[in-house]
Amino acid sequence: MEVGKTLDDFILMGRYDLMAAIMIELVMLSQCGNLMFMVFAGAVPKVTGCIGGNTTGLSPEEICQLYDAGECHPITEYQFLSANVEFGILCGDTKEIKDSTSSQMIGYLIGSLIWGQISDVFGRKRPMFICLLLNGILGLATCLSPDLLTLTVIRTALAFFFTGHVVIVFVLFCETFPSKHRLWLAFVLNWSPNYALVAIIAYLCGNWRWFSLIINVLCFPAAFILWFMCETPHFLLRRGLLTKAAEAVARIYKINGHQLDEKALNAVFEHERKHLELLSHQSYSFAHLFCTKRLAGYTTAIFLSFLMASMVNYSLLFNMEEMNGSIYVNAFFMGFFRLVLNLVSALVDFKCEKLGRKTEHNFYCLYALVTFGAAIVAEFLGISSSESSVLRFILLSTASMVCQLYAVVGVVCNEVFPTPIRNVAFAMTQLSEAVASIAAPQVFQLTSFGQWVPHGVMIVLITADLLFFSKFVPESRGKPLAEDMPEEAERLGIFRKDFHFDIPHHFPHQWPFEMSKDREEEKKIFKRENLRATL
Repeated sequence: MEVGKTLDDFILMGRYDLMAAIMIELVMLSQCGNLMFMVFAGAVPKVTGCIGGNTTGLSPEEICQLYDAGECHPITEYQFLSANVEFGILCGDTKEIKDSTSSQMIGYLIGSLIWGQISDVFGRKRPMFICLLLNGILGLATCLSPDLLTLTVIRTALAFFFTGHVVIVFVLFCETFPSKHRLWLAFVLNWSPNYALVAIIAYLCGNWRWFSLIINVLCFPAAFILWFMCETPHFLLRRGLLTKAAEAVARIYKINGHQLDEKALNAVFEHERKHLELLSHQSYSFAHLFCTKRLAGYTTAIFLSFLMASMVNYSLLFNMEEMNGSIYVNAFFMGFFRLVLNLVSALVDFKCEKLGRKTEHNFYCLYALVTFGAAIVAEFLGISSSESSVLRFILLSTASMVCQLYAVVGVVCNEVFPTPIRNVAFAMTQLSEAVASIAAPQVFQLTSFGQWVPHGVMIVLITADLLFFSKFVPESRGKPLAEDMPEEAERLGIFRKDFHFDIPHHFPHQWPFEMSKDREEEKKIFKRENLRATL
């Protein structure tokens, strides 16, 4: 075996990867559609008048006041037959839709806490298959919702399983494709190009029930393809299932038509097994993200950065009806602009080796600060995004620009946190995004305090992100990944091995594990000391 050879060297591009790519694209399109679902299903129609009443010269706000007072049977105009239109949720009642969107995201929050760990225990294939199947079933059930409450309950349950395949598909992607092809595939198989496709699907469907049917029925062919795929060899190897891992690699090679060097593969498995045995004696949790002041600073800054990016992205996304123009054009523009920015950012990052992560982060933040500042000035001048096409596209470009932070800060997160807590740190970013997705739909409700207030909130979040990221996160480009946890001397008291609480008098004076080195000896001491305490 060649020195330094790993399992990744046996992952080659072939027919199996084409099958995986088709499956992942179906999943991504369904995910993007579900993310955008409430943009269309919650689109607020315009109330233009009252049936049988003279509303000439009245503004939409004044007509809504008549409707809210029960003095108007409304005449509505809409681009998309949303749940608002069908259920008669108009004017002041539209807050119910924002509350529904926030409630649905509770399923996202719970799922982000659970599915990552389920995937680490049971693998990528089975949990993702279950998530896709139940996502599809609940998506079909959504089409039959008779009222907003039923819609909210079903969509909340759907969000829980939707989050499952959102979390798992990224890991499955990285463990399926060869290292040299991951970057360009990541720019193709993601949400950005699918935003435009979802806008086209919504336009062709025309109403929220058909839209829900189409975007969720995609889960079934994706689950069908996944059923014929293997569990990832990386997962099987880490679980110590060497025989199954070898069988998975052999099956992939058979599908691809490649010749497998079984002797070299077995040597890699043996080397990896010994390495994993050395790392398996200690586990870490979310608490260890704060085990030193330095790591606590990283955690706080990166959490805040993801929170800010998600608040900006989702608040503009879930309130797109507040902007001038067609919601289809707005969604298409956002998707197309994100795709262009993805490709440009990748090219610049590849060509400009001296361009640091913090510089990229600060550029995107400063762009957002300038645009939100311009929006506030425009509001004070009496120009709003619901009237100005220029301001509308500026704000949509801001959402697309801030979304680049997901990639930049995600890379920084992997580069600054040590290997033992790197997955935990990534789970923390998903938790941050879930929290933002719950709060974001409510941001534009703050216009009751002033039209400029939502944009002011964004400026505060962006400024805080800039300050914390600049203060606590080091430049990580070109530096080796951190492999080991901080030394004992650097850790805070409760995270040190020699830390112990004061023991009550009826407990043994000394903790049984305090001086022990061998695990079997620890068990004997534990039983002996507990017996003494009992007597």
